[in-house]
Amino acid sequence: MKWAGWIIAMSLAVSASGGPREDSYLQERCLPLVRAFIQKQAIAYDSFFPTGKIVFRRVDFSDESDVAVARVSLEKRLAFVLIGDGKTNAVTYFADRINWKPAVMEPPREPEIRTLAGQSNLLNRVTALALARESFRLQGHREENFHPVEFQQMVWTEAAPKKRIPLPFYEARWARRDVKLPLHEQPSIYPSVRLVVSGVISNLVEYEAIALRDPVPGK
Repeated sequence: MKWAGWIIAMSLAVSASGGPREDSYLQERCLPLVRAFIQKQAIAYDSFFPTGKIVFRRVDFSDESDVAVARVSLEKRLAFVLIGDGKTNAVTYFADRINWKPAVMEPPREPEIRTLAGQSNLLNRVTALALARESFRLQGHREENFHPVEFQQMVWTEAAPKKRIPLPFYEARWARRDVKLPLHEQPSIYPSVRLVVSGVISNLVEYEAIALRDPVPGK
């Protein structure tokens, strides 16, 4: 579930707004959090980036509440979505588009998949899970507020002919403690946090905080 699905699920009546209001919101509420995210997660990107590195920016302000959804892209590399209200604001989606392209998991993409699978994997299940847990913690989440983590190495599969290709990427998902088990019986959107870590660069490449009631992580 990507950020777009979450925004739709929130049923916000939003209107795009540019000009001074958007500029002020981005400068005061969004860019400090983007810079802090890059620093905390040790992303290989200058957290003191000049605003000229921003190639896309948009803030949608709700007509019915004080909730705002901001999208920021740095060059063609890093993408962020932030959701906030009058009191709080947080990064709810992050993607490192150079080191991870989720669309590659969609068939037919086998040549790209085999290129990915052939890269050196610096992680194993133990070290990848430790990295995912550290990234989860760095965003202010606490595991005691969530069900036990669901964790797996990502595997590409094509139905015909049937193929399974292990990839040097690992996915971790935490469902919030108040979500009823079993998870497969829940709606497609439920409060959770999802991470993808790369064994190629030993770092976080995708992050989603999905349908959490409060924009502050872990609340």
